Amino acid sequence: VDAGSTNGTKLNGVVISLPDRKASEPRTLQDGDIITIAEEIRLQVALHPAGVVPSKKRSQSSESLDKENRSLSVAPRSGCVSLLGVSSSRGATVQNLREPLLGQPPAPPKAKVLEYHFPGLEADFAIASQVGSHHWHNDQGSDDVAYWEVPFANLEKTGLFGVCDGHFGTKAAQQVQQQLPGALRSALVMGSSSGLLGRKGCGEALTSAFLEVDARMHMEEGATATVLLAERQADGGVALQVANVGDSGALLIDPDRHGYLVMTADHRVSAPAETSRLLDKGTQLTHNNTRMYMLNLARAMGDSTFKDMDIGLIAEPYVSQLHYFTSFQKAIVVMASDGLWDAVSETEVVPSVMRMAGRSRVGMRDVAHNLLKAAIERGASDDVTVCVVRFWPAASASWRP
Repeated sequence: VDAGSTNGTKLNGVVISLPDRKASEPRTLQDGDIITIAEEIRLQVALHPAGVVPSKKRSQSSESLDKENRSLSVAPRSGCVSLLGVSSSRGATVQNLREPLLGQPPAPPKAKVLEYHFPGLEADFAIASQVGSHHWHNDQGSDDVAYWEVPFANLEKTGLFGVCDGHFGTKAAQQVQQQLPGALRSALVMGSSSGLLGRKGCGEALTSAFLEVDARMHMEEGATATVLLAERQADGGVALQVANVGDSGALLIDPDRHGYLVMTADHRVSAPAETSRLLDKGTQLTHNNTRMYMLNLARAMGDSTFKDMDIGLIAEPYVSQLHYFTSFQKAIVVMASDGLWDAVSETEVVPSVMRMAGRSRVGMRDVAHNLLKAAIERGASDDVTVCVVRFWPAASASWRP
C-alpha cells in the first residue's frame, strides 16, 4: 500500500500512488518486483519463508542506530548482508539499487549496522558494513558478504557465521555464501552424544566443504571465505572453531583474562608460509613477492582460470583448533574483511572491543560500528565489513532481556 506519498510510487514501472496523497489499494508483491520511490530510488523485493525469534532488548545507543538504519527488529534464522542491501533467507528482503540523479555527485557512503540476539546459542551478533570509497565513486556496490545461520544444521544451540570478500566481481562471494553452509551440513557427521563439534572439532568436514564448493565454482571471480562454527555445550560452555581461505581474519578475545588469539591464517602471497610454498612450486612472483600474476592471494575460492594454470592457487582452508570456554566465561569473536585489518591492527582492535564491551549499555552493534569507523578514519578505501559475536556466560542471568 502507498500510504500517501509526496513524490509517488511505481511498481514495476506502473504508478500505483494516488493524487492528493490518498492511500492506494493494496498490491501483492512477487519475488523480483521493482518498487520505485521518490523518482530515483529503486527497491528490489525478494520473498522467503518466515522463521524468526525475538531479538534481545537493545541499549539506547543501539536504538538510535536502529532508527537510522531501519534494521530488522527480529533475528532471521539465516541471512546475509551484502551492501547496498540486506537479504535474509527467512523473511522479506529489500535490496537498494541506487540510481543517483544525473549531474549530482553521490552522497558519501553510509554504514549498514545490524544486531541480533540468538537465545539458544546465548549470543549477540552484530554486523557493520560499508562500501569502499573506490566502489562508491564508481557507482558500484560492495564485494563483501557477511552471513549467518542460527540454529545451524537444525541443532538449536549451534550457529554458523561467515565473511567473504570478493575480487574481480561479486559472484564468487555470493556463491560461497549460498553454497558453503549446505556443503558443510552434508559433510558433518550428526548424532554424536558430545554435540556437533564434539571433542575433536569439525576440521575434516570444514575442509571437505570448502573444497567441494570451490570445485563447483567455474568462474573468473574469486573470494576469501572465513567461517565460525559455534556450539553451546550441554554443560553450558561454548565450543568455537574457525576455517578460512584468504585474508578475512578472525580474532578470539577473552575479556576475563584480557587476552586474545588469531583464529585464522594469512593466505596472502606475501605471507612467509605461502611465499615459500609458491616459490617451491616454481611460481613466478612479482612486486617484491607480494603478487602472483594479478592476485595478492595464494589461497582463494573460485579464480578457476588461475587454478587451471596450476600456479599454486588453492582453496584448501586453514582450520583452527577447537577452543572451549566454560559456562562462567565470556568470549568475543571479531571477523572482518581486509578493509578493517589493513587499517586497524589486531593490537588496536582488542583493547577497543574490551573497553566498549565492558560498558553496561553498549551493544555489539556499537562495537562493530566503532571498529568500522576507525578503519574509515584511518583512510580505508576498500569495502569494510565487521562481524562481532559475543557469547554470554551460561551461568549468568544478567544477559537475558
